[in-house]
Order: sequence, then C-alpha cells, then structure tokens
Amino acid sequence: MICQEILDIPTLGSFNMHGSLLPYYRGRCPVNWAIIHGESKTGATLHYMVKAADAGDIVDQEQVEIKITDTAGVLMNKINNAAQRILKRQLTLLK
Repeated sequence: MICQEILDIPTLGSFNMHGSLLPYYRGRCPVNWAIIHGESKTGATLHYMVKAADAGDIVDQEQVEIKITDTAGVLMNKINNAAQRILKRQLTLLK
C-alpha cells in the first residue's frame, strides 16, 4: 500500500487501473476471483488512489464478457484491451 504522504504529492491526485469492475473484487487477483466465482462479466476500472485498496472515486469503467472457456490469461488480455480504451478516452481529460 502507498502511504498518504506519497499519495498527497500529486496535487491533482494519483490514479490506478484495476482489473475488475470496482467495487467488485477489490484487492489482489481480481481476474482469478471473477473466474472462480463464475462471473459472466468483469472489466477494467480507472480510479483515484486513496489509502485503502481500490477504494477511490471511479473515473471510468469498461465491461468485458467472461466466456466459460476463458482462462485467466485470456481474460487478462480482454481487460488489458479495455484498460487501453479507457486510457484513450480519459487521458486528454486527465491532462
């Protein structure tokens, strides 16, 4: 976890890209947990970083479908692609 002193350095905030549709599957291994629990969807979430894990305000999200045949690697690739699309949508606004 990052201490508050570090999080306070950027005056406009710090951001994180998380591999789930927050607030679901906060914390570690969100891809694995989505598969283990038999979810039909997950995604990527861009959010502000705060001291608590994956608890900051959400900036943007994009959903991806989980197919019954998806492995963690396949699903991670889908989430990575969704994360890239989120960054393309948000980067200019964040600047």
